[in-house]
Amino acid sequence: MEIIYPIKIEYDKSIKGASRIYRSMALLIESFQEYDEYIAHLIFKGVKIEQYLDAIEVSSLKSFIRELFIESDEDSLSSSKIKVEQVENYVKTSHRDIISTLNDNKIINSSITFENLSKKIEENADQSGLKSGNLYIPPLAKDLIPIVSELNTALNTLHNSEIVIVSNNMELKIDKERIISIDDIRKDMTKTTTVTSGTKILQLKKPDLLGNSKWDFKHGNHPMEVKILDIDWLNEIQSGRIPIIAGDSVQAKIRTVSSYDNDGVLIDEEHFLESFEKFIPKQKGNGELYEKQ
Repeated sequence: MEIIYPIKIEYDKSIKGASRIYRSMALLIESFQEYDEYIAHLIFKGVKIEQYLDAIEVSSLKSFIRELFIESDEDSLSSSKIKVEQVENYVKTSHRDIISTLNDNKIINSSITFENLSKKIEENADQSGLKSGNLYIPPLAKDLIPIVSELNTALNTLHNSEIVIVSNNMELKIDKERIISIDDIRKDMTKTTTVTSGTKILQLKKPDLLGNSKWDFKHGNHPMEVKILDIDWLNEIQSGRIPIIAGDSVQAKIRTVSSYDNDGVLIDEEHFLESFEKFIPKQKGNGELYEKQ
């Protein structure tokens, strides 16, 4: 099963920076792929979307995106009676709704915006005849926050005088002053907060050896971004006294703040490393350097 839709940038030739047009096109294609994969998974849990550049026109910059919907064996039985026209209508009406979400809001700082978009996506599935199966999963407002934010980031590489058109002549308004406050949105969604603390062993993926950004760890197979609060220990690492590389493991006291909505759905989790206990080096040797004094 495949659908084809265009993404077009009508760019201003008088504005310098030719590469920004291609960068914006790449970001737009990636944003719509992420969105399409998300709304497709609501219908077919195991579906995979493969994206191809079907054609390109350069009078403006117009890319025709061909998406293949590759179903898992589990989904093939439930989707055997579904027509391409139904999926195409569902995708394009959902494009319309994410576009109007951006076009109609100069400031997005409330959960209502994403709850409304979630409802519209579900209505599109119903009206396209794709909601009747027992495998349908309703969209979650929290999942749409990063998708809308990334689409807005793609638009911000362009100038306000330029135009983006998607699918059936749907125009995406470029507004560099549009504000999407992710922190405010998540706070608005949050109805319950829990705090847990305990010792964990985390494997290091990516440290910040120069600044104060979060470190990337893995806890088992789960990725975690962790804010380092043990400043004294952090200074020891950043000074170079303690060697550290990706693959080392850290035993430390971790505080996790979890936020939930009214339905008990997890919205966000923040992790804080409050106190280092010891490092477990990937490569053995100089072990005394890894013990906290």
